Amino acid sequence: MNAAKDRFFSIIAHDLRSPFNTMLGFGEMLKEEVDNGKTEHVKEYTHYLYSGILKTYNLLSELLDWANLQRQKVAFEPKIIDAESCVDETFQILELSAQNKKLTLVKLIPENTELTADRNMFCTIVRNLLSNAVKFTSEGGTITFSAKFVNGEHVFTVADTGVGISPENLERLFKVDESFSTAGTNEESGTGLGLILCKELVEKHGGVIWAESETGKGAEFHFTIPLP
Repeated sequence: MNAAKDRFFSIIAHDLRSPFNTMLGFGEMLKEEVDNGKTEHVKEYTHYLYSGILKTYNLLSELLDWANLQRQKVAFEPKIIDAESCVDETFQILELSAQNKKLTLVKLIPENTELTADRNMFCTIVRNLLSNAVKFTSEGGTITFSAKFVNGEHVFTVADTGVGISPENLERLFKVDESFSTAGTNEESGTGLGLILCKELVEKHGGVIWAESETGKGAEFHFTIPLP
């Protein structure tokens, strides 16, 4: 486990250094333009700077969340919650991104689906999986969040009609020492940490998470939350 974490932090160090190098480069060019009284490239450079800052912020936020979880700094407070409310909140957050790509968001949750879980952690899982689905689904696609109760546990699924995942990358998902990220269908940036964080949070509840996919045929991410 220590070796895996060493590898993980090596990957994160690389992922942090890369956007900083990009931001420093465009920051220097922007400074030179302003110093020389030129403005023709200001909009372009500002766009790249913002993109780099956003990517780095997201990476640091997820890294801190994961680190706090490892150090038991995150309070685990399971109680009876309404699963649908977390999905509705996430759909609202992703509404603009979905509209920009003409995506259809579908919710298939039985009425009054309640479970015992830490609400903040459950909503984080939902948000990460749905955000990934939006990222990797092409224009006009569909993303479905569904829930069912099977053999004493809640089973949740996020299914998309996106680009799918290759067999080799499918094996690398959820592995702390093989964190990786790929650009979305609109070149959206990612951190590669979201799924690792989801795995930690699902296991905190005693559940499991897995993915099923074929290249070009979309993907399905499933996770379970058992009864307490």
